[in-house]
Amino acid sequence: GRYAPWSIDYGARLTVAQAGRYVLPVASGGVGPADVWTTVDLFASWRPQEGAMKGFEVLAGIDNLFNADYRPNLAIDRSKARTFKITLAKSFGY
Repeated sequence: GRYAPWSIDYGARLTVAQAGRYVLPVASGGVGPADVWTTVDLFASWRPQEGAMKGFEVLAGIDNLFNADYRPNLAIDRSKARTFKITLAKSFGY
């Protein structure tokens, strides 16, 4: 979505994976199928059009919002836990 008065873009990403039909070794040494899993990610960006922050962009996000414990298909290790990200970027015109 977009909140135009503040130049903010935002959104959510839903990832749903079905169970794998194969078996992979897991990091603990056990063997098991790749199970069904779902994650929710949130993200937003702000790009000011005037003032001291003009030309900058602030990006923020939360991956795996509900801290789901899963193993992506074809991966040996478990998933990352909830992750917070923030970025400050500056654009330069040439």
